[in-house]
Amino acid sequence: MKFAKLFLNEMIPEWIKLYLNYKLLKTQLSSSVYIKKKFKLLKSKYKTKKKQYKQEKQILLENELVQSKIKSDLQGFCVTIKEDLIKIQSFIIWKYQDIQKKNTKVQEQIKLMKKQLEFIKLKQYMGDDSDYKKQMDNFKEKQYILKQTIYQFYIEILQYKSFVTSNHQGLIKILKKYKKWSIAQFRDKQFESLVLSEVMNEILILKKVPDKCSQLLNVTERLLLNNFYALNPKKGRYNLRKYQQKKTVKGEILFKFGLFIGFALVLLTFIFLLRIEGYIDPDNDQNQHSIFQKMFPCFRGLALFIIYYWYLALDLWGWTHFRINYKIYLGFNHHFSTVVEVFKRVSYFSTMFLLSFVFYSLQAENIEPFQYRDSYTKYIPLVLWCLLLLYIFFPFTTILNGPGRVWLYKILAGAVYGHFIKYESRFTFCLDQFISMAIPLRDLDYTICYYKTIWQTGEIPDNQCFSSNRLTGALIAIIPFSMKTIHYLTRARDKGKFWHTDEMWNFFKTLLATWVAVLSFLANKHYLFRIIWIPFAAFCSLFQYWWDLKKDWLFFEEGSNVRFLRNDLGYNHPCIYYFIGISNFFLRLTWILTVSPNMYLYLNISNKEVFIFIIGFLEMTRRLINNFIKIEKEYITNLRSLKTTRDLVYPFVNQDKSNFQDIPDRLTLSVLNLNEQDKQDEDLIQLFRATTNLLEKSDLNKSDYLFQGFQPDMEILERAKKQEKFQESQIRKIKQENKDFKAQLI
Repeated sequence: MKFAKLFLNEMIPEWIKLYLNYKLLKTQLSSSVYIKKKFKLLKSKYKTKKKQYKQEKQILLENELVQSKIKSDLQGFCVTIKEDLIKIQSFIIWKYQDIQKKNTKVQEQIKLMKKQLEFIKLKQYMGDDSDYKKQMDNFKEKQYILKQTIYQFYIEILQYKSFVTSNHQGLIKILKKYKKWSIAQFRDKQFESLVLSEVMNEILILKKVPDKCSQLLNVTERLLLNNFYALNPKKGRYNLRKYQQKKTVKGEILFKFGLFIGFALVLLTFIFLLRIEGYIDPDNDQNQHSIFQKMFPCFRGLALFIIYYWYLALDLWGWTHFRINYKIYLGFNHHFSTVVEVFKRVSYFSTMFLLSFVFYSLQAENIEPFQYRDSYTKYIPLVLWCLLLLYIFFPFTTILNGPGRVWLYKILAGAVYGHFIKYESRFTFCLDQFISMAIPLRDLDYTICYYKTIWQTGEIPDNQCFSSNRLTGALIAIIPFSMKTIHYLTRARDKGKFWHTDEMWNFFKTLLATWVAVLSFLANKHYLFRIIWIPFAAFCSLFQYWWDLKKDWLFFEEGSNVRFLRNDLGYNHPCIYYFIGISNFFLRLTWILTVSPNMYLYLNISNKEVFIFIIGFLEMTRRLINNFIKIEKEYITNLRSLKTTRDLVYPFVNQDKSNFQDIPDRLTLSVLNLNEQDKQDEDLIQLFRATTNLLEKSDLNKSDYLFQGFQPDMEILERAKKQEKFQESQIRKIKQENKDFKAQLI
């Protein structure tokens, strides 16, 4: 793998603007590379006539176009690397101070935790155990929070170490390329000495920082193992190593996944051919087809759940591929699943479903050698539903992705009542998933009603189990919307303001969607409600669509350099956003039918059951793109604040605040213990060594090339943004100049 690609892969996504601009620096050396290639061509052409080769070479180097182009590029190289150096230095010093402060707080929290535990045990020993259980429960809750904080702190140190190491390697690589590619007679020695000598000093400093990070990582690891994994340190080490491991997809896994895709396509093609031949028609209530008609909603709900699972896997793949940090927003620690693991699970469920559906369809249609056996075949969907629900609510946390289920339970609990204690936007994100799953949840309700009727009466139910005839069909859409309105009120309470805020508009927007679902249910009672539903649904769709673009996805940002979008884009090309924005308009129209379970009955559609499946599929597609952009927007928000982990929480209160040690406001070289013995790469040092006389005699301001002091994080980021825009334009400009330069030489 080329270093440029490796350098890009190693970048922390939220800090990407703060790295060395390796691409621009290589571009600024490209004209010199082109001339050096010309030398080689001349040498090979005139290899038997050295005198002629030297003459041609001299003519080429004396060309004014060549001289001006290469000199300007080399000077631009020095300017670029100087600006990048200031940016890197500023961030490294600020982040080092931040990590040291957090380390002191974590150490203090461990001491406070031990003191509180000793105090609780002392009270019990003295006989005061009236509220011992309550105190211990409170202590364990704080202890768990502190453990998660230490995990997050460990990640921050790893990321900081990676940032320093990557920039250290990038600086060494680009200076070696400069030495190899640049033409000596065109170098500005005085300018070069000023800038590149400072780069060499920075390289020596960066070389020392990872050792300091490693020491801090070891200290943090010991803190975690000694205080939280004393009985099982192996588990703690395994969790920490997950952050350091870089998993690759093995060829065997790709082969198995390809084999499953081929097998699934064969089964889907077979089902499609059966449908073309007139079989497996859920809307035909004649003869044996009535059996399939009553059972189809049970299979449909399963299919939509599996489609939703596939879409989640695709979202995860997209976030991973485009390096979108979804773990902060969703609250993942070491229990997140990899893309391969998620695809493997959904493949198992898909295989079971497809085989079961094909087997049941052949029996329901009395196709030889499959004859319908009502005694056991009718329970196939029930078995599949039980397996799916058992996987989700399996009580043991050591197998079948146990940590992932624990995370799911916490999210569900937070969505139901946890927001009253502490609001988190991921709780509302969870309710959004339930809104999109309205149709499969109604089919689950139908399945429960269907089998309950069979067990109670011994007969297959007629129409009483369909969602249009049951209050639960409307409640499945109404309840999540109602809970979302409470979420927005909670968020407004935390902010201390409701009127003329985003929370107010979110509240009324969600309340309007709730009334759309209510009116859809009431449409069965009276024709008037059907008429009222139309303007409510139209206005709600347009309002929701505008809110998606403007607020949830941050489109139409003022001052954006991308038309109709925003300045920062996590995905590669604006066309992705344009396509998603346009398709979301049409998918919002189908969303109205998702939250209105009765309205599709009045559309005079012959294949109603298949139509409901299509509506559910389109809603799952809308949820796919909504999740895809929603998480990317949260990532952009974190990128703009340099946030790479969740906020660290310090649960134990220090009564004597004088115990905290003050952290110096400025990092000096003595902190890093830089010694002369660490100076290596002698060939580079000799080439770019600094001379005091040149610095003193130079008209250039030396302070421009040295770090000017501490800069707040937002100042660093704003400077990096401006620099990034300029450098992107420089790359385009230099590439165009290189084309013109080559054309003129030819």
